[in-house]
Amino acid sequence: AERERKAKYRFLLEQLLDAAAVSVERLESLLSENHEKLDPGFFEHLQWEVDQQRAARNQRMLTILEAVVQRACVEVEARQQPEVALLSSLTNQGPVPAAARSTR
Repeated sequence: AERERKAKYRFLLEQLLDAAAVSVERLESLLSENHEKLDPGFFEHLQWEVDQQRAARNQRMLTILEAVVQRACVEVEARQQPEVALLSSLTNQGPVPAAARSTR
């Protein structure tokens, strides 16, 4: 069962890497289609793959993996509860400008 699960994650990651090579739009589309598979186990597999590529010093693959990780995180955040998505959208905007902060 464990081997089968790992094989599914490996297959999904291969598909995502292929999609990333085509375009960001294709990657995002594939992530959206497979959102239910973006579970903690998938992210553990991503971490393992990143570790392998770091050890191999494969900068080209690390760059592609970075795009996959970023887009996968955005996809997961977009599917969360509205209040979490709202917080995420604000957090991703960067620091609040000084003029907008309260002066109390």
